[in-house]
Amino acid sequence: MAGGRLTADIAIDAREQAVKTDYDISLSPTSMGKLLAHFGAEEAGTTGTLSGRIQLSGTGDSLRQSLAASSGRIALIMPSGTLMTGSAQLAELDIGTFVQKMFEDELKEPVEINCGLIAFTVQNGLAAADPILIDTKKNVILGRGGFSFRDERLDLAVRADAKTFSLFSGQSPVAVSGYFGQPSINPISGDLVGRAGAALGLAVVATPVAGLLAFVDPGDAKSAACAPILAGANSSAQKTSSGEPRDDVRDGTTAKNGRDRR
Repeated sequence: MAGGRLTADIAIDAREQAVKTDYDISLSPTSMGKLLAHFGAEEAGTTGTLSGRIQLSGTGDSLRQSLAASSGRIALIMPSGTLMTGSAQLAELDIGTFVQKMFEDELKEPVEINCGLIAFTVQNGLAAADPILIDTKKNVILGRGGFSFRDERLDLAVRADAKTFSLFSGQSPVAVSGYFGQPSINPISGDLVGRAGAALGLAVVATPVAGLLAFVDPGDAKSAACAPILAGANSSAQKTSSGEPRDDVRDGTTAKNGRDRR
């Protein structure tokens, strides 16, 4: 698939009245330019790849029911590379507008990604960001909140902290809301970042992010360039826009004790 390989092991146990299904789906390093070409990513200027894994277990007599009751882990890793995109729409979402809101830039040049970690811990059909952390040349991007397999709602907040001062260092965080089939992206105030996921009743999680490489198995961790970012997520190596040590990614989660920790 798009130059990579998608493999899936699905085990179905129908001996009990409530059918139990175990999902283990892996995506080997795959070109983002090819994978997302239909949605606006441009192969010219895109060198980044994606690796991922979904491991869930749920009960129910249909796919929807089993996912709505599932628990497990979802993770994507973006190793070092670049991402170039035009203004085409990503489903109902204008990816060009999204990038503009995140970076306040028309994306005339590719985004230089040091490493990206997008992971969710799923408990009883509710997926909490654990973590969303994308380190680029110019920004550190963090996300919190999550989504629900129960009713397909999205409730996420994403913010980009500039590494160097610019006129756009204080841009508004972005809310990703709506539903799987009709997502929406809108700027929100910093005060609302801490409420992301509250409407879904997401439990606080704190899974160590260092296990992501082993979970996804992207291959050579050194060439994947994720190890330094993982180390930064567990120390004061990651800084806020004001230069203070980050406290919202150290434990592998962007939420702790219900407080907004930016």
